[in-house]
Amino acid sequence: MITPEEFIKQWTKGEDAVLKFNTEQFEKIKIKEETKNFLISGIPEEASPFLSFGNASGEGTVETIAQSYNLDKSFERYLIIGFDGSGNPICIDNQENDRMVMLNHDQGFRAVFMNSTINQFAEILLAYRDYSMNKKPVDFIKKKVSEIDTNALSDNTKLDEDNYWKQILKNED
Repeated sequence: MITPEEFIKQWTKGEDAVLKFNTEQFEKIKIKEETKNFLISGIPEEASPFLSFGNASGEGTVETIAQSYNLDKSFERYLIIGFDGSGNPICIDNQENDRMVMLNHDQGFRAVFMNSTINQFAEILLAYRDYSMNKKPVDFIKKKVSEIDTNALSDNTKLDEDNYWKQILKNED
């Protein structure tokens, strides 16, 4: 699994910017230490496919989906770290071992599995960038995604909808 330092080194080689989250804000937020370290070290400001990170203002702050959208307490488990191209929040689910999910706002913020950890999510972003920039075959990215996170293309993600990477790569075929 990629470390935050390895990720930053590889990501910034392409002169892509990273967004660092403020250390103090994590004092009252319940997430794993390794997840905090990744966010503090930095994640991309933007990444393919059509992802942006930070809050709606593009800042490196974290709040729950319940706070941002005035939703009930059941949504306090989801910490927003970014958005997809349709405005769906990308979140850390702190009640499911800090897995990464996208919340589909058109379906009542229904959770769509992305990755098992933020480390795997970041590593797949690197692989996807390599795939799209170097016009590699779809089989390349499917294999890389499966190698990095065995759950990323699985139907067995404990969620009631196809997972994120499966949907994205289906569109690539």
